[in-house]
Amino acid sequence: MAVEDVILHIYELGSGGAPDVNGALAAADDGAGDAAAAQQAAPAPPALLPVLRNIGMAPYHTSLEVHGKVYSFAAGRGVVQSNHPPSTLRLDEHAPPSSTYLQRVVLGTTDLSRGEVNEVVLRMRSAKFNDTSYHLLNRNCNHFTRTMAKTLLFYDRLAGGNAVVPEIATYPKWVNRLARTGTWWGCWNGTPNLICDVDREAVAAAGGTDRVGWDLGGRSSAGRAAGGTSGKKKELTEKQKRALSKLKPKR
Repeated sequence: MAVEDVILHIYELGSGGAPDVNGALAAADDGAGDAAAAQQAAPAPPALLPVLRNIGMAPYHTSLEVHGKVYSFAAGRGVVQSNHPPSTLRLDEHAPPSSTYLQRVVLGTTDLSRGEVNEVVLRMRSAKFNDTSYHLLNRNCNHFTRTMAKTLLFYDRLAGGNAVVPEIATYPKWVNRLARTGTWWGCWNGTPNLICDVDREAVAAAGGTDRVGWDLGGRSSAGRAAGGTSGKKKELTEKQKRALSKLKPKR
């Protein structure tokens, strides 16, 4: 089965005119800053970005590439997809114009087809990553790329309802450190339930929260039949049934 690289593209925000990070944090905290307003905050003094770099708190934007398509998450737009190859990406498609392309990181590989990747994106759009759900600190582009990357890299495991989601060793923790710190300070507008839960949402993006009866060792019986392999569903043991019943979302 063919595999595809899952590639993270990292941009440094503010290199072409640093955003007012302090103003954005304050806006997010007092409820005045919906994501679009926070993103378009006035430039800060040029000295701010080096200071943030020195303390490991510089602001970053990320997008994710797989099957030659690049996906990102933006305020007022939701999930954005481009067919442009990374070498010709325009910043206005995948990052604010004040940003500078920094580096690419191969996070791992996935054997999902283009159609299966599209299904993942549709689930993410319909659930949590829509055009009104962006939040500078609690649900931003980096939450999106990490959630999608986990879904693509660990799809079989998550689709089976396994709530133990591995970490991606190659995903740089520093890209979202500023947002995590802001959330830790309590900048969530009194709605902590809206904070992105990467692991839980990765399971949902793989269909693991609504597909009881899947073969715990791989794709669903329907997926296997579509791929030309046996469509026979594996019978679950009583132990597996009990484990799955505990993973059903409470109503």
